Amino acid sequence: MVNKISMVPFEKLLDVYFDAHNNDNMKNDPLNPFETAYENGMIEVIKEIAQTKLLQYELNRGSSSTIDRDATEHAIAAFQHAMDLASTPEQKKALMEIDSTYNRCAGKEADEYFITGFIMGYKFLKELKESSRA
Repeated sequence: MVNKISMVPFEKLLDVYFDAHNNDNMKNDPLNPFETAYENGMIEVIKEIAQTKLLQYELNRGSSSTIDRDATEHAIAAFQHAMDLASTPEQKKALMEIDSTYNRCAGKEADEYFITGFIMGYKFLKELKESSRA
C-alpha cells in the first residue's frame, strides 16, 4: 500500500467525482471535475500559507491598538463584575467555562475570517493580474 499526501482531502475528491458523474455538466465540460479538484487543492495550499502568515502577524504584532486595549479593559471589568456577583464556587466555575469557550470560539472565528480574507485577496490579485494581461 502506498501512502499519499494529498492537497485535497479524499472526501472532497469523492464529492467532486460524484457531483460530476451525477451531473449533466460532465457531458458539456469533461475537464470540470479536474478544474474543481485543482481549485480545491489550491485553496488548501493558500489556507496553509494564510495560517502561517497569521501566526507571523500575531507574533510580530506587539502591543495592541488603543481600541483593542479599551475593549479588553472593558471586557475584563465586566467579567470581574460577573465573577463578583457569582456567589458559589459552582457559579464561578461555570462562568469560567463560558468565558473559556467563548474565547476559543472567538479566536477560531477570527482565524477563519483572516484566512477567508487572505484567500479572497489572493483571488482578487490573481484576477487583476490576469485582466492586465488581456
